[in-house]
Amino acid sequence: TWWMLTFVTPAGSLRLKVNGVNVGNQASTPSTTGVWQQTSRTFTAPPSGTCVISLYTLSSAVAGNDFGIDDIFYSSTCTTYDTVHVVSAPISDHQVIASDTSACDELCVHWDNQSNLDSSQALYWMDYGDGQIDTGYSFQHCYHDIGEYTPTLYSQAYGGCVNQSTLPKVYVHATRELSHWQWRMGSDPTAPLQNDSVAVLTPLDPQLYMEWLFGTGYDSGDSLFIDLGDGQIMSYGLLEFQSQQWILADYTEFSPKTVCAWIQTEHGCIDSLCYDVVFTPQIDLPNVMTPNGDGRNDAFSPEWVAVDHCHWVVRSRWGQVVFESHHTNDTWDGTYQGNPLPDGVYFITARGWNDQTETVQHVNGTMTLLGGMR
Repeated sequence: TWWMLTFVTPAGSLRLKVNGVNVGNQASTPSTTGVWQQTSRTFTAPPSGTCVISLYTLSSAVAGNDFGIDDIFYSSTCTTYDTVHVVSAPISDHQVIASDTSACDELCVHWDNQSNLDSSQALYWMDYGDGQIDTGYSFQHCYHDIGEYTPTLYSQAYGGCVNQSTLPKVYVHATRELSHWQWRMGSDPTAPLQNDSVAVLTPLDPQLYMEWLFGTGYDSGDSLFIDLGDGQIMSYGLLEFQSQQWILADYTEFSPKTVCAWIQTEHGCIDSLCYDVVFTPQIDLPNVMTPNGDGRNDAFSPEWVAVDHCHWVVRSRWGQVVFESHHTNDTWDGTYQGNPLPDGVYFITARGWNDQTETVQHVNGTMTLLGGMR
């Protein structure tokens, strides 16, 4: 930087050179005499060695060279350059897979951590949403109370970056409990209710009145299903505060049966109870036999109902045993030792029982043989 003053016009012209190289445009002295004017030029010095700075007049010897220069000084600025490498610290990108998120009554969940940073690169901890917190990488936790839970995964990479993720909700649904049943045998509405696990009916009155009792206070979307054991399945929609359901079964086939009931909630939770229904033995005696080969009443056998074991005997009017059997599928053809017997009245005694009850049925009767001695 320097100051210039013009003594006599015309104004002069100057140029700055550094090591012989022009720097910037030429500089003119003031156009008005007697006025000082400051002028400056900026240049970059070489990184090392000597720097020669020169001011040259561009005016001729005849004109423009009558000027003054004063207060030449220098100021410098230093600029330093360097390379800075910016590296972002890692952060865990949470990727977690839950083994299950919904169950009945209680649920144990395993969360498989598949995040980009493993346990050597980040610290992980889990808030299970039920007041429990645990550290680890992959997590296992059991929920024992009915409810809805929101687990949250937290992480802090060893570079300092933190992250948190709200995971899918966990639902533990309630099972509506079937407590027990009550039943009464037959069509008599005044008969007392019983709660034995086995209902014993008679084929003569095979109706079964059942009441199923269960817990209250759950969802109105619950359903009750009852399998009567004979191919019939009944279904009922339940109300929120309903606590029982009754049904009347009227059986026409008397083999042992298993009656089952189950409640299924709208969330798929199931509770079930099963009971046995058995029948006492029943024996009926046909009263006529016509062994004439017409396909009707050609042979005699007691009619067994709910009978697994038996003993039956046919006697003549004089008490002679003409037939005896221990099998329900045996029949008598009206002969004795291969010979047809005469027409007349024959006396029958039969005894039958089954494997399900302690009842033994005894019957005595008569049967008329017609068309014998053929």
